[in-house]
Amino acid sequence: ENQDQYTDSLGTVQASRSTFTGNVSAGIKVAYPIKYNGIKILPSAGLYGDFSSQGASDELANVGIDGNQLASLLDGGLTARATAGVSANFDDGTSLGLSGELGGIGGGTQTWSLNLQLGKGF
Repeated sequence: ENQDQYTDSLGTVQASRSTFTGNVSAGIKVAYPIKYNGIKILPSAGLYGDFSSQGASDELANVGIDGNQLASLLDGGLTARATAGVSANFDDGTSLGLSGELGGIGGGTQTWSLNLQLGKGF
């Protein structure tokens, strides 16, 4: 992201800035369908490794020159994320799903999320 130099509402000149944010994820999700009394049930679980990095663009440009800058970009950016869920599809076209996620495992900040879905085919 780039921001040109500007003058704020107090008349102070703010310098131009360039920043970056990068995210990479890799992992596995497994699911196994089960049919019970005409209901299709699909439990699932997943485990992912997430890498995030952010900083000033001039840091990124110098990564190949200074190993300390590369180390600072990589420091603390690797975390794990676990997911689990179950969905049910009924013969009448109704579907119900519940899933959750715990992110930031091994990092300084953890996040929880919960998702409930209800659908009806027509």
